[in-house]
Amino acid sequence: MKLKFSTYNRYVGFNDLPFMLVGIPILSVIVSMIFFGLTIPESIVCFTHNPISSIVATTLFWLGDRFIIGFVRRRFPSVTQDSKRLYIQGILVVVFTAVMSIALYHSEDAFVKTFGDRPHPGYLKSFVTCLFATALVAAIYETAYYISRWKESIAETEKFKREHTIAQLEALKSQVNPHFLFNSLNTLASIIPEDPDKSVEFVQKLSSVYRCILDITDRGVITLDEEIACLKNYIFLLETRFGENIKVSIQMDDDSARQKFLVPMSLQMLLENAIKHNVVSQKRPLHVWIHSTQKEVLVENNLQLKDQDTEGTGTGLLNITNRYRLIFDREIVIHKDELVFRVSLPLLDIGEYDKWMNRICQKSMRILIVEDEAPAAKRLIRLVSEAEPDAVIVAHVDSVEDAVSFFQGDDKVELALMDIQLADGISFEIFNKVKVEVPVIFTTAFDHYAVKAFKVNSVDYLLKPIELDDLRKAIDKYRNVYTRQDYSVQNIAEILKTIQSKKDGFKKRFLIKTAGRLTFVNTIDIAYFFSDDGNTFLVTFQNDRFLIDDTIEEVESQLDPESYFRINRKMLLALNAIKRIDPHFNNRYLIQTEPKFEEEVVVSRQRSGDFREWLNQ
Repeated sequence: MKLKFSTYNRYVGFNDLPFMLVGIPILSVIVSMIFFGLTIPESIVCFTHNPISSIVATTLFWLGDRFIIGFVRRRFPSVTQDSKRLYIQGILVVVFTAVMSIALYHSEDAFVKTFGDRPHPGYLKSFVTCLFATALVAAIYETAYYISRWKESIAETEKFKREHTIAQLEALKSQVNPHFLFNSLNTLASIIPEDPDKSVEFVQKLSSVYRCILDITDRGVITLDEEIACLKNYIFLLETRFGENIKVSIQMDDDSARQKFLVPMSLQMLLENAIKHNVVSQKRPLHVWIHSTQKEVLVENNLQLKDQDTEGTGTGLLNITNRYRLIFDREIVIHKDELVFRVSLPLLDIGEYDKWMNRICQKSMRILIVEDEAPAAKRLIRLVSEAEPDAVIVAHVDSVEDAVSFFQGDDKVELALMDIQLADGISFEIFNKVKVEVPVIFTTAFDHYAVKAFKVNSVDYLLKPIELDDLRKAIDKYRNVYTRQDYSVQNIAEILKTIQSKKDGFKKRFLIKTAGRLTFVNTIDIAYFFSDDGNTFLVTFQNDRFLIDDTIEEVESQLDPESYFRINRKMLLALNAIKRIDPHFNNRYLIQTEPKFEEEVVVSRQRSGDFREWLNQ
């Protein structure tokens, strides 16, 4: 299929003609320098003495790459086809390069004219040279293409937000406008004397209509079942007002369609349009049919336009059309003849809904890690990659000072995972020194900071060791709750309840194998744990020593961090086992334990700050 040069601009991502005029001579010189051993002056002299062959060769490669890239992109335009597109594009580029390098290899005269008396580089070097040139050109076009699509994505997202806001406004205006309220109140006033019970129901339905508007118009899509439930309240108001003059029939032929998705308030807006533009009277009743199939929902009414119908703005119908284009990438179908007016709205299945959610949520979430312990930071980064595979860890800082510097800088993040005990202080100092506008998931071994955490930007509070499922729930909560700023006392109470449930879940006893039988030791009776030659032992306050199967790390994760502290790599100590604490060199502490341990018990320098905070709880 023949395409004009300018037609490819939409596939290459930009108007590349000026770039080619500059880039082809430069690429010719660069190739001469890198692969043929010429110096910069030699390359320039060579190019100026015989530019024709060099430019012709480079131009052929450039245009060939350009054609292949445009050809493949034209046939695989979707983002979901990127892997397939790049695979086919790579194969075609390599084949094209091989053919061109063979042709150049046999063009001895052109080579000699270009490079003078220098020896022929050979086929392999010729192929590598050509491959370098084509790869460089392809890389330039791929970069421009992705930048172009990125800009389009931003523009599309902003357009969607505008359309969505307009939809909310139109839906709300249609119900809050004085005519609707006046008609509703008139209807209510007329039925109060005749049927008080029905008037109460009318008020309840009117309230439900407004509640639905407030609840669902901030959502991008809604299930057909939810939309119908909201619509029935509005239909009750219409039938009460118009009586037998209006008839709305709803028929669901496919139950599975109820769980499919459409844009919110679309059915109600179509029903409002039908009433606005058509006669509704006893002689000419208005019939509206709402009928769903597996793939669409149809809204149809008999056409009996008002004689002096004012020309509508078409905002409502246009808004629905635009939102369907943005979310579904589909068109609604409008049919009008002398008898009926019909609108067909596509229904979105769960797979398409997931794609829409991924697009709206912008899955490349940018995250900051604030953690001073390298192993904990490494584990947290791994958990984030599993919980949110497309997330980007923008930075990892380990101190209050570095965190303050980060938030003062230009880098932006959507979420911060923050330990409380940092290398140079408590993380709450960060909020006193700089304005932190991003939500924070606190990750710590101490539960007594929970209430204080929710006085700042906390969206969740995870106790170490952090489990993957807990992190996933915290990120989901960030998406679902934080954006609504729903920080009530009830939220904090629920978090504290979760923390307490974790405390209640700490290990109560350890199973011991001794003298060929099983027994157990209550955790409250254990003074400390230590590791030696790969084995882990516990020592009771009665100075009984037992070998256990767990590692020291596993034991630490099973115990209440208020009662036990990991003072160094080999020892986990109970608070009640500390008899005396003395300063030790290099900012460490020497501890006398009861019962006495056979070696010196020293708090490591890295854990000294946390140790002081633990004692000061």
